[in-house]
Amino acid sequence: MAIALAAQWRSARYLATDLPCRVSAMAAAFAESGCPMLRATPLIWGGAPPPQSDGGGAGASLVLLADLLYFRGSSLFEPDTLEPLAETVRLALAARCSFALCCFRVRDRRREAHFRALCEARGLAISEPLSEARLATMLPPGSATDVEATGPLRLWRIRGQAGPGTGTDDNSPRKNK
Repeated sequence: MAIALAAQWRSARYLATDLPCRVSAMAAAFAESGCPMLRATPLIWGGAPPPQSDGGGAGASLVLLADLLYFRGSSLFEPDTLEPLAETVRLALAARCSFALCCFRVRDRRREAHFRALCEARGLAISEPLSEARLATMLPPGSATDVEATGPLRLWRIRGQAGPGTGTDDNSPRKNK
């Protein structure tokens, strides 16, 4: 996803995160892509994103979550990942004027609703800028490359707690930028 975005919009800087064991493979792919604005760094959900001074995610204006809600951990003995993921999103969105886009194919509506409730309990606001019907016309379920993902596509916009000066209140001049 990061390579596709960087190829389209070369003026932005991109930081992609993953588990520590996957970062070297991502960094190699980024180097091969010829997009110098791509950087890979490890992130364990539940923790804060890398600091802004590191070129990282804290203070980012957009956080992209692509198909993350299905991951439950690597074994039956590990705790579920939704609570730590919701906390990391909250920490990433604590910066002024930032928001997240969470895109996923529906696999487990109860699990997805639980993640939404966890985010809302942390003061995050979730809206759906495009309906399931509209998204289906843009990218039909049959076009998914993941054989496990046959459900409809969903897109959530997640914003930090609303209020003056945060860029998330209705009167903010940066609201729709």
